[in-house]
Amino acid sequence: MQSVQLIVWSITLLAITTSIIGVGVGLFDTLKRGVSNKLASVQTVLPAYLVVIYVPNAFITVLGFAGMILAVIAILLPAYLLWQVASQQWNYLELKKNWLARLSLGMAMLVIACEVYNILP
Repeated sequence: MQSVQLIVWSITLLAITTSIIGVGVGLFDTLKRGVSNKLASVQTVLPAYLVVIYVPNAFITVLGFAGMILAVIAILLPAYLLWQVASQQWNYLELKKNWLARLSLGMAMLVIACEVYNILP
């Protein structure tokens, strides 16, 4: 049991670390255009550091919201676009499969519903 818990914690730590690095690099690159490198570094790291120190479990909550946004962008938007072009005449068989779009929509709604359920007290 402890080995499974250690694996889960390791994977969670890796996910959080890669998220911090990815967001930090993108934010740093954006801020670097307008200010110096040192100021951009402080502006990138300091707010996240203060939130993690003073608000418990804030980063995990933010990752949950990021998952909801990803579900909208990666699943709901393509399903919507698929339904928009389904009325037109296309030769692609995938565009004629309504069950595929409904399945995608259902899975996206499941991800969003699970995250909303986790947020509620």
